[in-house]
Amino acid sequence: EMAREKFSFDPRVSIETIDFFALEHAGYDLAVAFNTYQYFRHPGAFIAKAYSLLREDGRLTVACGFSRKRTNALSETLPKGIARPLKSAAEEAKDWAPFFKIDCICDTDDLYLISGRAVAGIGGKL
Repeated sequence: EMAREKFSFDPRVSIETIDFFALEHAGYDLAVAFNTYQYFRHPGAFIAKAYSLLREDGRLTVACGFSRKRTNALSETLPKGIARPLKSAAEEAKDWAPFFKIDCICDTDDLYLISGRAVAGIGGKL
């Protein structure tokens, strides 16, 4: 809600809180999953869906505002099956191929981030 209020003046920005897998409109420039990636039990399905929604060269960014270690520790406090443990950013990034060309990986004591651009030639992207 805070992000929606902050960017409501800009018609180029669309902020949605919905079932990600229910999205059907394609052609987005950017998709950001902030503090949510660990809740996708099947990251491969998330990555493929994000790819299908982005335009060619569109960007997918996954970020956690904490380290992987802290994110995983917080996830362990939840009921079993709610969140999955994050692998190292480099290991997770391997699952993004062939859909995305990764150009930024950060796995530090303060931040966990993977970001890349959609590659052409898959699923009709030219």
